[in-house]
Amino acid sequence: MLKYFDPRGYIGRLSYFKSAFIRTILLIVAIFLVSLLFPDFSPYDTNLPEPFSTEHFGKDTDAYMIAIRDSGLLPSILQQTCNGFLAFVFFAPITIRRASDINMDPRWIVPKFLLMFVPAQVSFTPGALGILMLLFIYTFVIEIILLFKPGQAFKEWARSRNSLR
Repeated sequence: MLKYFDPRGYIGRLSYFKSAFIRTILLIVAIFLVSLLFPDFSPYDTNLPEPFSTEHFGKDTDAYMIAIRDSGLLPSILQQTCNGFLAFVFFAPITIRRASDINMDPRWIVPKFLLMFVPAQVSFTPGALGILMLLFIYTFVIEIILLFKPGQAFKEWARSRNSLR
């Protein structure tokens, strides 16, 4: 069980993918449990206009984003902090191991973990949307590198195959 949370060592691409998939399922269950512990979120009390209705179609989205932010539909800051902490605990060890496997400096994955703690209330502030989109793109690129770049195990396997010939 401690190996689950140990960031030391290496993890290959397939093991990283399988572990991330299983941890995502476990994180969804954990977030559901957090939402039961902190029931401040009520998705049924809404008087928001439809985003693609004729009154908002083609207009600036700032007013709609502010209406969502101020509607009370977003989870509380406490819920989001708990969810961010759970995501960090679930994914930091395997991400650090995978970064070590591909010889990536762990400082490259720090913005990915900081993004987990950005509250949705900030996301729906009109000025912050561009910065958050850049962070999401950065996180996506880092995830693609972590998922597809060959690591130590593959390089050793390729060397051993070449030495047999």
